[in-house]
Amino acid sequence: MKLGPGAEPLGLVSAGVTLAQLTDVRELAAATAYQLGMRADAVPDVLIAINEIATNAVTHGRAPARVRIWRESSDLVVEVRDAGHWPGAARAELPSDLPPETVPGGRGLWIARAVARTLAVDTDRSGTRVTLRFALN
Repeated sequence: MKLGPGAEPLGLVSAGVTLAQLTDVRELAAATAYQLGMRADAVPDVLIAINEIATNAVTHGRAPARVRIWRESSDLVVEVRDAGHWPGAARAELPSDLPPETVPGGRGLWIARAVARTLAVDTDRSGTRVTLRFALN
């Protein structure tokens, strides 16, 4: 969807993210998902994915981190952005298998990818962006 200059996506909400604000981000995401028409039984998966990606942004990325949520056609779109640069993102094959139990961490992207309709990772000089899409109905 192409927006004109200054135009905002439908239902856009945006919030800064710190580790201490993750609960607030989940509450904002739940309220926005319901407001935009997401089925109640689908919301928990959205919250798990957002929490995993936002946690990655504030623990592995660089401040400031931001979450943006909006509706695009029949999708709920979530963008998590931080100012860090992930050198491997452009060539990253997101994990298709759950990491072994003996490996600490490494499950956030796997979990988010498992519950989102799509997950894309982009990085450039301004930072890293993870975009998740979920079906609203």
